[in-house]
Amino acid sequence: MRESKSRYAVLGALSLEPMSGYQIKEVLSHSIGHFWNEGYGQIYPTLKQLAAAGLVTGRVEPGAGRPDRHVYTLTDAGWSELREWLARPVETHQPGRSELLLKLFFGRHAPATTNIDHLQHLVLQRAEFVDKLRRQQVGPG
Repeated sequence: MRESKSRYAVLGALSLEPMSGYQIKEVLSHSIGHFWNEGYGQIYPTLKQLAAAGLVTGRVEPGAGRPDRHVYTLTDAGWSELREWLARPVETHQPGRSELLLKLFFGRHAPATTNIDHLQHLVLQRAEFVDKLRRQQVGPG
């Protein structure tokens, strides 16, 4: 079973600043929305899971004349989880999503060499794929 990457999109968003679920959705839509999409139906359950795991903390900000806002902040464990994920190799492509671009977008929280390794790995994968296609084209003639 493939691991959901929604948690890392949410952790990455919270690496920018503490935010509510609504703000996370807006930030993700306006920053990485062209290669990674998260809906409210993914964000709020993910925040609940992250809080239960101790990766984020939440606080309630009273809303003057509006509903209260639940604002989430990364914990030290959340920062560690984000950095560990940034260091792991990129998994296969999901349609409409690019884990590589997601990692590179939040890659300022990882050493530059990690980002370079991800790109070099992609180049190697693509070269192997092109080589495989060339071998398949050279058939009995």
